[in-house]
Amino acid sequence: MRRAVILASLVAATPAHATAWSVCQAGCDYTEIATATADNSVISGDVLDVRAKAGGYSRFSVLGKQLTIQQDPAFPGAFVSDSGDQVTVDLAGDLTLDGLEIRGGGRGVWVRGASTVRLIGLVVTGSDPNDDGGAFFVEDVGSVLTLESSTIQNAGRTQKDGGAGWVLGALYAFDTSFVGNVGASGGAVLVTGGAATASFERCRFEANEANTTGGAVAVVDGAVDLVD
Repeated sequence: MRRAVILASLVAATPAHATAWSVCQAGCDYTEIATATADNSVISGDVLDVRAKAGGYSRFSVLGKQLTIQQDPAFPGAFVSDSGDQVTVDLAGDLTLDGLEIRGGGRGVWVRGASTVRLIGLVVTGSDPNDDGGAFFVEDVGSVLTLESSTIQNAGRTQKDGGAGWVLGALYAFDTSFVGNVGASGGAVLVTGGAATASFERCRFEANEANTTGGAVAVVDGAVDLVD
């Protein structure tokens, strides 16, 4: 009898199969990424296939879910463009963002609350918040951002630190370009805080500028690893 109860509980705990949802201007499951990520029908493990949309998509949040949001290759050119923080991941959320573009507006990606974000083949351009960390902000220890084959360009303000990004948690960048970003300290990236870490492997830094220190990368009580 005890064995039967244990087996029944294991079956009940098995997660449901992932679902793929479509996002586009009309005729899809959703017309906005934000609506999809907030919908309780979209659960951890699900995938959002995003098609190009005139005028782009509004900012969105991923809170406590594990999601993949990817460009639909049959309808390329999808982008997010809004006046506030474009993408926020919080409450131990887990997001893979693949192939989209983030244009202008406020901060590109905000990672907080022990969350994990992977940006794959992404272009983040012109992020210009009135705050530190132009294109991305890894806010706390326990939060992790990974950049793979992405481009971070023309982000930041000369009076704010970390033109492309501010790292208080962990950053891992592979085959990624940082081009034309500006900041007070850390034209491309500022790594700060005793537990903050950043690793750059096969990355390119070009024409990034800082008013004080670290045109490419500034380190304040953190650790950085550069690999060619």
